[in-house]
Amino acid sequence: MEKLTIKHCSIMWRNFEGRKTEYKPEGYRTFHVKLDEETAVQLAEEGWSITHRPGNEKYPEDSYSMKVVVSYEKFAPTIWMITGDRKIPLMEETVRQLDYADLEDISLVVSPSVWKSGTRTGVTAYLNTLYAVVKEDELASEYAWAHEAEPSFPGEDEETMPF
Repeated sequence: MEKLTIKHCSIMWRNFEGRKTEYKPEGYRTFHVKLDEETAVQLAEEGWSITHRPGNEKYPEDSYSMKVVVSYEKFAPTIWMITGDRKIPLMEETVRQLDYADLEDISLVVSPSVWKSGTRTGVTAYLNTLYAVVKEDELASEYAWAHEAEPSFPGEDEETMPF
């Protein structure tokens, strides 16, 4: 199977931090990509693990999603947070920012991992690359011209630094 690219999508049930949940242990990082029915059916036919939630009183429309695992065990994913004209790389220690960010747009690439358990088989999506565009508020747009200063510490200059 080839890597899968999904552009201009939405994500839900974000747990980039790897918080312990009712269903998963601490350290398990995931999120779900929202899919339209046509895409969900096509991906399911290809073997990807797709979640289908039938409509109900509160949410009358059926919904479809694909769980994406964010793992740093073998290969770290490349994750970028875009705010205004800034492209910020997120590492394992900082990626949790995406759990709470007001995201406007997401584009990503996932790598397939085929699994088999008894008679069941499927394909788990592992995050390879992600670009997350953060929605700017009025003030962020107005002051976008002012770039953040590098943090400095009292007495920190080249002549007094011990190294």
